[in-house]
Amino acid sequence: MTHRVASLTALEILDSRGLPTESVQLSLADGSTGTAGVPSGASTATREAVELRDGDQTRYGGAGVSGAVANVNGEIADALVGQVIENLAALDALLVDLDGTDAKGRLGANAIVGVSMAAARAFAGAAGQPRYRHLAPAGVEPRLPVPCFNVINGGRHAANRLQPQEFMVCPLGAPTFAEALRVGAEVYAALRGRLQAAGTAVGLGDEGGFAPELSTAEEALGMLVGAIADAGYSARRDGVAIALDPAASEFRGADGRYALVSAGATMSSAELVERWAELTARYPIWSLEDGLGEDDTDGWKLLTER
Repeated sequence: MTHRVASLTALEILDSRGLPTESVQLSLADGSTGTAGVPSGASTATREAVELRDGDQTRYGGAGVSGAVANVNGEIADALVGQVIENLAALDALLVDLDGTDAKGRLGANAIVGVSMAAARAFAGAAGQPRYRHLAPAGVEPRLPVPCFNVINGGRHAANRLQPQEFMVCPLGAPTFAEALRVGAEVYAALRGRLQAAGTAVGLGDEGGFAPELSTAEEALGMLVGAIADAGYSARRDGVAIALDPAASEFRGADGRYALVSAGATMSSAELVERWAELTARYPIWSLEDGLGEDDTDGWKLLTER
């Protein structure tokens, strides 16, 4: 099924952090329309595609995206409007070629991904399908994933001393997505009660999890295991498990060592791997994301071998 692009527009909006981002709308000749708000992360890797920010300190502290918006309304719209596009992969390839850089820094990854997301919505509408089914590979029956709930925030996602960035609960034992959602909500409520009982603040971090004044991963994990029990569930890998995203690149120094504020010391890659192994042995940690720095190749080998 092919699609003729009828119009493409973008404007500057604010995201959930109050920072500028883009809203992109793409319409097809058959009347199908897709609109998308572009997401942005607080913690990004050095090799990620480049967001285009204005750098004008008189607007939003330099974080404006009027340049990326202009690229969508100008060069990208000129290249797409009136064109017949075979599918989303063909549109993405056209956008990448139009930008011409490895990191998508000329037009801006935020401009490119906004157009791609809006197109995905419009193409699905034209096909009369929900987006999840339209994006599924041919012959593959879509299946809902197990949701993981980010319930404790640290690192760059919170103004506390907790270095690991995300502590999540994953209801692996739930029979349905609806039941998993209920489990996540109940554990979240139980965690609030446990934090309040401990006299700890229950303000929220960037990702909607609590940002308590805790100092160590052990404190956070203990709170989480207790909250799972308070909600009436078992904290185990085949019940309600825990996922951890330390975002270790954020506390890796130029010397390659990892600075653990709570310990008042630095660790080698091997020592940090041992720390994660110890925590995994003590707590029902099912998933570890970004446990080492993005460039720590030797460290990742050690972690993978464990």
